[in-house]
Amino acid sequence: MCPLAAVISPVTVTSSGNPIVTSFPTLDTSTCLLNYNPIHPESSLTEDDANNLMGWIINKIMKYFPNAGIGADVIVGYPGETDEDFEQTMTLIRDLRFDHSYSFLFSPRPGTPAAELVDDVPVETKKKRLAALQDLINTQAAQISQSMMNSVQRVLVEGFSKKDPTLLSGRTENNRVINFNGPDHLYGQFVDVIVTEVLPNSLRGRWLMDATQA
Repeated sequence: MCPLAAVISPVTVTSSGNPIVTSFPTLDTSTCLLNYNPIHPESSLTEDDANNLMGWIINKIMKYFPNAGIGADVIVGYPGETDEDFEQTMTLIRDLRFDHSYSFLFSPRPGTPAAELVDDVPVETKKKRLAALQDLINTQAAQISQSMMNSVQRVLVEGFSKKDPTLLSGRTENNRVINFNGPDHLYGQFVDVIVTEVLPNSLRGRWLMDATQA
């Protein structure tokens, strides 16, 4: 049976819209152990070691980048995944407060070691687990977005809103899209924006004009 964190790789932590960490333990599918190659490429980690290490690294990052957003690629229904395995994955996502993910059902890919494994998790079970996981992450993302209401965010202006080209669009330090009124020449600059509205997939805000940017 493959360990929990095997289904979560890589993890991405973003700050100011840029990835500051792009991977954690990755799966060695020939032994079904977790290898933390950047530190000890010759040694394998147990499941508990890997999860503790992941938590330690993320806590360290959040100490210095408290507004960082945490996300991961998650494969649900990896061969051998039990209900207990899945619940441990959900616990990890809760504890580390993941707020975005690219999550998928496991399916064999030709030429990969996993293609040789028995795909023994029923499709309906995979679908239920994926729906539960995505609901959890969406709920956490909404809570984090709501906590940003009325806060001042440092925003990198990326261009114009896709839905309303009269608005500028940028990203907060935790990678939230925020749209607001402002002059065109702010494109490419960092500006301060107060969050005035939380929407399902973005934020609305008001630019706090700086004399140097007016």
